[in-house]
Amino acid sequence: MIPSGLPAPGLIAHALVSKFKDALPLNRLRGPYTRSGIDPPVSTLSD
Repeated sequence: MIPSGLPAPGLIAHALVSKFKDALPLNRLRGPYTRSGIDPPVSTLSD
């Protein structure tokens, strides 16, 4: 995490659990975030 970054720890934890435990591809993970008002590029999620 970046101290001055925008994503909160909860968002990062959710992305990691969804990706590695639930085996969701990053492009599908982006959909719910976009509906919630967060629009992260796939490249950001993969970093």
